[in-house]
Amino acid sequence: MNRREWDDVLTEYGIRFGYPRVLGAYLGVNAVPDIWMLVDSADCATLRAEMIQDNHDWNSTLLSADGRHRIANTGLCPESVVLDRRELMAAQMMAIGRQPGSMLLAYPSAVASMVGVDYDSIYRRVEDRMGMPVVTIRPVEALGDWCSGYAQVMEAVAQNVKLPEVGRRPGAVAIVGYLWDRSEGDHEANVAELGRMLSGAVHRFAAGSLRLGRVAPDGGRGRRWGGSRRGERERGRDWASHHFIGRGGKCRPVCEEG
Repeated sequence: MNRREWDDVLTEYGIRFGYPRVLGAYLGVNAVPDIWMLVDSADCATLRAEMIQDNHDWNSTLLSADGRHRIANTGLCPESVVLDRRELMAAQMMAIGRQPGSMLLAYPSAVASMVGVDYDSIYRRVEDRMGMPVVTIRPVEALGDWCSGYAQVMEAVAQNVKLPEVGRRPGAVAIVGYLWDRSEGDHEANVAELGRMLSGAVHRFAAGSLRLGRVAPDGGRGRRWGGSRRGERERGRDWASHHFIGRGGKCRPVCEEG
């Protein structure tokens, strides 16, 4: 194949294969086990989660046998998209808000974003009856591939999660940027190895011991580890190990004294 023929091939097949941003958003929800997502779309929005659960991630919790899926949809159709759906969506938000969780993400499909539904105003109508806050993924931000979708979810969580005020600890080390796309052994092993490597660095440079501390998806894309000095433990003060992502993760921060 000469150069011209090769250029013709690149021109015809040069579009890079990639997964849509909605699948990346689902991976973000999958990574934080106590957040829910209401997709303003047709029923196929929930069915797409099957590409992750039991396929990409055997430990996924996006879908449930009892029908209370963490990826829910509004049942949007060509007729309903032009109608007033505020009462219906408010009821859907309240139904999800009664489930155990820390945050509900309202995620518009491409069609719904063109209509311009004001999800925030719907949430304000039922805010006092909700067990969790509703955070909207802005339609203008809902573009890009799966990496963008994952980042949008994590950024929304990071911007709206309430963390306790804590001071900077001497010798603390942070690692951000780990993409947790499934809760299987490969990622758990990666995290364990990162912790082992960081333990050596903290022991050498900070004369302390490493433990997995508070975790926040900083900037939308990571876990944090903090190296706490032995002296802090001896004084009876310690932060509980807490994950935001992975199995057992929670969006709601937890801390304890003593």
